[in-house]
Amino acid sequence: MTDTNVNIIKLTAAEIAAKIAAGELTAVAVTEAHLARIEAVDEKVHAFLHVDREGALAVDVQE
Repeated sequence: MTDTNVNIIKLTAAEIAAKIAAGELTAVAVTEAHLARIEAVDEKVHAFLHVDREGALAVDVQE
């Protein structure tokens, strides 16, 4: 996980929305950061039964 991803996952939803509105972040970057976090920790915590990486990114690209 990159430093940028770590910074993104620490933001609140309101902070993310503000940064997207200001053009400082994209929905794709936010999604990629959270997917990277899931990949980094889910083997240990088993919080997800299924992660649809391609589907999540496809929705972001469409919007």
